[in-house]
Amino acid sequence: MIVNGELCAYMGRGGEIVIPEGVKRIQRAIFFDYISISVRLPQSLEVLGDAFTKSRELVSIVLPMGLKTVEKKAFFHCPQLTDVTVTDPMTVIEDEAFLYTSVTLHAPVGSFAETYAKEKNIPFKAI
Repeated sequence: MIVNGELCAYMGRGGEIVIPEGVKRIQRAIFFDYISISVRLPQSLEVLGDAFTKSRELVSIVLPMGLKTVEKKAFFHCPQLTDVTVTDPMTVIEDEAFLYTSVTLHAPVGSFAETYAKEKNIPFKAI
């Protein structure tokens, strides 16, 4: 369910999650403890809350160009998540966005994501 550009509820079964264009924000805990293998985020997305907390099967995700903020605990305790690609060099990542997750950040050199990775001792690969 989408209300005023916010994804407030998701009724899919898992596997591949496709969030439609027009969604600007994903509300908190919308995919809490959800079994999702892959996720396609829309280019319209601006804010990602702690939507994927404890998504047990999520392995990788590409954050779209234009995403402004990845909020605290967005990917909290995602044990299979190994790769996050941050395409926009200006995307701000809040503290603890990847708490209890062994992830490598892929992002442009000189991006906020690169600085964040270095400060938090998270592996980084330039794209």
